[in-house]
Amino acid sequence: MAITGAAGYIGRKVVERLDENDACEKILGISRREFTHRFKKLDYHPMDVRSPRLKELFREYGIDAVIHLAFVVNPIHNEQEMHSIDIEGTKNVLDAAAYAGVKRIIVTSSTMVYGAWPDNPPLLTEESLRRGHRKYYYNRDKVSIEKMCEEFRDEHPDVSLVILRPCLVMGPTVNHFYSHLLNWPVLPLVDGKNPPLQFVHEDDGKGV
Repeated sequence: MAITGAAGYIGRKVVERLDENDACEKILGISRREFTHRFKKLDYHPMDVRSPRLKELFREYGIDAVIHLAFVVNPIHNEQEMHSIDIEGTKNVLDAAAYAGVKRIIVTSSTMVYGAWPDNPPLLTEESLRRGHRKYYYNRDKVSIEKMCEEFRDEHPDVSLVILRPCLVMGPTVNHFYSHLLNWPVLPLVDGKNPPLQFVHEDDGKGV
């Protein structure tokens, strides 16, 4: 099993669950940051998800399943770099998986692919239009990533590829700009309204 973004808040939770699962023998973890851990099964590599080494690493470890979590959630000042990590990083993971003969892939997308539009129905489904706003990098990149994954799935019918669209993840170890916003003593309202918000707890998010 390989996990990209293994040092992130969702990645750590997924590793924790797999480390306790007898069916999982070894975990290959990939993230750019340094990560000190005590997981027995985790072999951690601090590397960029766009690295050309990824192919050989997947093959060397005999990876049979990949969970791709390495995306930019907190904005950085370089929009081109964010786009590169999200799009080129995903392409590199898919290419590495095909090269190593991986048969199962899980890619995390987001409910943000639907976009916030006034004519959205009260409840969105998987069949709802993906109209993520093109001016916001996260929505735009997630839509592109889903399309890339669908093309990969068509080209590799022997591979089981699942796209997950979680809503906003919250919890005690979550650290992103949405969690910072909700910790403000006063929250701004859009058009003077207090709309319903949907969240998933980080412990439930690890159930992938």
